[in-house]
Order: sequence, then structure tokens, then C-alpha cells
Amino acid sequence: NGSLRQFVPNNVKYIGLDFEQGKNVDMILKSSYELPFADNSIDFAISTSCFEHSEFFWLSFKEIFRVLKSSGLFYVNAPSNGTFHRHPMDCWRFYPDASLALLKWAAHCGHERPCILESFMKEPENDIWRDYVAVFLKDSGYINIYPTRILDQIKNYTNGIKFGESNYSNYNEYNDK
Repeated sequence: NGSLRQFVPNNVKYIGLDFEQGKNVDMILKSSYELPFADNSIDFAISTSCFEHSEFFWLSFKEIFRVLKSSGLFYVNAPSNGTFHRHPMDCWRFYPDASLALLKWAAHCGHERPCILESFMKEPENDIWRDYVAVFLKDSGYINIYPTRILDQIKNYTNGIKFGESNYSNYNEYNDK
């Protein structure tokens, strides 16, 4: 359905993964619970509009953390609302507390210092989708190499939280827009 390859700097090796052949697909996966990469070998992982289609997204999250380097980032974008859309199934919607639950899951799986750099809900722009976005760092000991945040650059969001902060910015419990 699309690719982020165009946004990646030229000096970065981008590997597009999917379950079927398509434009910008470099590898076809048999399972999202088994990635074809060595432990601690990936700098950045990006998942957009995928976790809602995974029956066991927490296992995919665990596998992504396995392949990330200690300084590695994981960016996830998934809907928090929208219409039912099977591809091949539609199982989940995500809200701000999903970040906290996934952080606990990472610790439960043996990662010693995982953290959330930021998470928020992006307001819809010209469509019905309100997206949940989170950026995880595998090991918080590397926090200083990532000084900037998406939340410092956007305004149209709710329920944002950044590393080191305990309260949500632009808090909106019901998001009834």
C-alpha cells in the first residue's frame, strides 16, 4: 500500500518487508513473528498500519526488539479509530496507554532499559483516520543521541507524552471530534 523509502536518507539501507510482492518490497515474510535478521543488527524499524492486522502484535513487537541494536529505534503507527478494513483481518485499535503496555512487555521479555521517546495520537487530516504514533528506544542509555521529538514539530495531536514527562500534553480522554 505504500513505502517510506522516499523519506530515508541515501546513506541508509532500507529493506521493505511485506507478506506479498509489491512495489518497494525487498523481502517477503512468512511470519511477522520471525524476522530474517540477526539479534541486535538493525538501527531503525518502522511499522505503519500493520499492527492492527496482526493477531498477536505483541509478538511482532518482541521480534522487532530482538533485531534492534541497543541504540535502535522502533517507530510504530497504527489506527486508533477508523473503519473496519480486513487485510486479511482487522483486529486492534491503539490508544496512548498502548505505549505503556508495550514498554512493560519489553521489560517482561528481558530488555533492561527500554523506553518511549514519545507517543501521541495524530488528528485526522482530510480523512477519517486518527493515528496512534509511538517511538521506542531499545535501551534508554542511548537517549542522548536522539535529542529531537516529533511532538516538538507538530501541533495537531492529542495525548502526547515525551520521555521524562509524566503528564500527557493536549490531553483529551474522549477524542469525540
